Order: sequence, then structure tokens, then C-alpha cells
Amino acid sequence: MKLLPWFFGLLLMSNAMVANSQTSSCSYADTCESSSPCCSNLSFSGYVDYLYWKVNRSDLYLNVGDGKNRYLCPNYDSNFRVGANISCKCIDFGLRYTRLYISKSEDWDLEERAKYKIDFDMLDIEAGYRFTFECINATFRPFAGVKILSVEQKFENDFRDDFDAVGIYTGIETKWQLCEKQICNRSIPISLLFRASTGIVDGKHDYHDDDGKECLYTFVNDIFFGVDCGFSNVGCANANMQIGYEIQNYSNWAEFFGFSGLVVRLGLMY
Repeated sequence: MKLLPWFFGLLLMSNAMVANSQTSSCSYADTCESSSPCCSNLSFSGYVDYLYWKVNRSDLYLNVGDGKNRYLCPNYDSNFRVGANISCKCIDFGLRYTRLYISKSEDWDLEERAKYKIDFDMLDIEAGYRFTFECINATFRPFAGVKILSVEQKFENDFRDDFDAVGIYTGIETKWQLCEKQICNRSIPISLLFRASTGIVDGKHDYHDDDGKECLYTFVNDIFFGVDCGFSNVGCANANMQIGYEIQNYSNWAEFFGFSGLVVRLGLMY
């Protein structure tokens, strides 16, 4: 009997959705798909990302007493990511390479100086399919790919922690056009962006202090949200600029590991 109110609620919601779909003049099947601009000629695009990221928390800490630890948290640092895509109709294939190098040292007391460094390389090989809904000025792009990851963390001067892994991931990317602004007699569309993905990688975890190795499954989660500004007819291409915030998290490896920070993208499409 406790499930009865939920059943009637779902029934009312389904009736409302059916009624709305019958009366609405805007749907993907009869409005958006027929006029979708994505099913056209072959196109190429490339981009460069400026990353102002930090490590969420390192594994380097000092016991300060009373069961409390003081962690060395590296500051934000400048890094980069590059990518390229090829699109045929609504299907696209792409490559993306991320390079991060972050280090920090700090005097904790008169006798000890803490040092931490992380060297991070990641290659994503990705395929996606884009659905365009002109009636709501939005695109939805589910995607899947292969992730190749190489991480080296160094603590102090004599301990190094390596992790090399390969795995798969999937996710969705959305883009909603909010408005258009007239700047220098040029119409600039401004859109809201959101991208989320999750996956799992498997690889070798190598502790260089004792030469120990183990296979380790690690979950990889990535979330990005921001805004996009498009610029048409820039030479022989269309350009765009994105600015947003990204969070990457790697669980089941170390206590906490991940990155977060600002992303600024400059892209061109031919």
C-alpha cells in the first residue's frame, strides 16, 4: 500500500508527458532532426586548453600530534591540454592529450623540509554521436572512449610512486545556447556547457621504495561546466572560446587523488 501513491504519481506524470508530446510543436523527430545542421560535410576541429589546476590533496603529511596530520597541498599551477576531432555527419572521433606538472616544497620546521612533485600524462581516444534540437537550441552528445594514463608522484627525495593504466570511459556532453550578443557588428552566440564522464582503468601501481607492484582498478570521474562563445567566419574557419571549471577524481588509488581548476579553451573548426 505504501507504493500506491508513487504508482499514481508516476501514472499522472506519464499522462502529462504524453499529452505534452501530442500538443507540442517541438520534438526531435519532426522538428529538430529534419533541420539538424550536423548531418552535413566532413569537418575538422582542434583546440588548446590552458589549465590552471591544483592537486586536491597529496599523500605527503607530517604528524603534528594528537592524532592529527598536516598535509602538503600544492598551489595552483599552469598546464595545458590539446585535442583534435574529425566529424562525419553526426558522428565524431577525437584525440585529447593532457599534460600536468605540479610541484611544491615547504619548510615545516627547523629540521624538516617537505617536497612533493607529480608528473601526469593522459591520452583520451574518443567517439561520440551528436543529437541537435533546434527547437530548444541545444545539442546532446553521448560518447565513449579509451583512456591511457601515466602518473608519477615523488615524495621527498627517495620515494617515488608510479601508476600506469589503461581503461574505458563513457559520458555525455550538453550545450545550450543562451543568447546572442552583437559585438563589433558580429553576432556572438553564448552557450552553457556541461560534460560528465565516468570510467575505470586497470594498471600497475609501483612503489619504488620496496619495488612492490600490484594490479589496481581505479574509477575515474570527470565533470566540467562553463560557457562558450562562438565566432564565425574567422579567416577560413569558425573559432570559439570556452571558460569553465573542471574536477577530476581518481578513487581506489591513494587516499585522495584528483585535480580541479580553471579551463580556458581556444578552438578552430574547418
